[in-house]
Amino acid sequence: MHNLYRRTDPVARAFRTRHPLLLLALAAALGLAGCGEQPLSPDLEGTISPRAQFDAGWGDPSPPCLSCIPEPATVASTVEGTAGDNGWYTSNVTVTWTVTGASSSSGCETVTISEDTAERTLTCTATSFGGGQTSRTVTIKRDATRPEVSLTAQPASPTTTTTATFAFTGSDNLTAVTFECSLDDAAFAPCTSPREYAGLSLGSRTFAVRSRDEAGNVSFTRSYTWVIEAEAEPEPEPLVCDAGTYADGGACVPAPAGSFVAESGATSATLCAPGTFQPVEGQTSCTPAEVGFYVDEIGATSATACPAGTTTSDVGSVSADACIQEGGDVFDFTGFFAPIRNDGVNVAQAGRAIPVKFSLGGDQGLDIFMDGSPNSQVIACSAGVPEGAVEGTTTAGRSSLSYDPQTQQYTYVWRTERSWGNTCRRLTVEFTDGTVQSVDFRFNR
Repeated sequence: MHNLYRRTDPVARAFRTRHPLLLLALAAALGLAGCGEQPLSPDLEGTISPRAQFDAGWGDPSPPCLSCIPEPATVASTVEGTAGDNGWYTSNVTVTWTVTGASSSSGCETVTISEDTAERTLTCTATSFGGGQTSRTVTIKRDATRPEVSLTAQPASPTTTTTATFAFTGSDNLTAVTFECSLDDAAFAPCTSPREYAGLSLGSRTFAVRSRDEAGNVSFTRSYTWVIEAEAEPEPEPLVCDAGTYADGGACVPAPAGSFVAESGATSATLCAPGTFQPVEGQTSCTPAEVGFYVDEIGATSATACPAGTTTSDVGSVSADACIQEGGDVFDFTGFFAPIRNDGVNVAQAGRAIPVKFSLGGDQGLDIFMDGSPNSQVIACSAGVPEGAVEGTTTAGRSSLSYDPQTQQYTYVWRTERSWGNTCRRLTVEFTDGTVQSVDFRFNR
């Protein structure tokens, strides 16, 4: 028995390794027990180590004693993956186990975790040759997914406000998130929503925000660019000038002579119409030409007197034709009758005779026309401005002028020329009372 423990030949070593329990049983049967501990053989260590101490040493003939102490199995783990923050992994994680001195094991297979998990616990248990168990536990937290972030409020662009407020929100599939902000490409720094800025300078500005989860994953960056412009100069208060004056170049200017400003707040003056004049500046109206005077232009500063021995029948005369012999009676002309219209331009067929009907307030006889009247003159069709020389009219037949006592109307038949087609002409009638009446025509072919 002593030789089995001490021999170093391959046969004895193999027996000790393969049959440690049998060896212990034999030692117990021989009474090798109750001694202090001493290593028996180096090649028994690491499995089950019988230890024996013989009272008198290995060569002592006295009975030896033997005590057997089995060593426990060992379990070691190896975790491979990209480590994140706070004990998290941000990639696939592989867990492998190393087991020694075990007769059997459970849960010690290699495991690869490829899905996000808040917590996954793995346990490897090894049973030693003496029946004892050794366990090791590993807890894995995996998060390889980026969190989300979005902007929910931002300033308008462009704006004149030098303050800005941004609101944002974010989320993650497993953990809470924190935020990091940057202004104008500065380094990102922790921030919370809402993020406010004040005293910003003018120009283009850019805000950026991102979220970070507990594992250290960072979201895509959300950014917003806006423009801060200088405030526009306030519009000056509108200049409101009194009647008789108007605003010009930031000042109130009196209406020049020959014009007027009727109401306050005007920006220009109005020229006096024919028949009126204004010799003084800064006035609110024009003065009609008195009886015996006329004004035949706009913007006049004075009226023109009628020739000696003549006068006008009313104020506001617009031409010298209104001047009549003093003391004479004035016909009561009330306008032309159909088919002639008094407003606008009459349209007629060239070459046809036109009945010119009118009333003078009763029968004034047939000697009512001045010499050379009636007459016609070519005018521009668009503006009514005379263009040609005055031509005498040609009557149709001998009875060119007639009076109807029933209707108290005069009828003058005016024969037109075919050559007047596609032209405009003005018919002018000057009566012996000094008054002049006219009407315009456009002739078709």
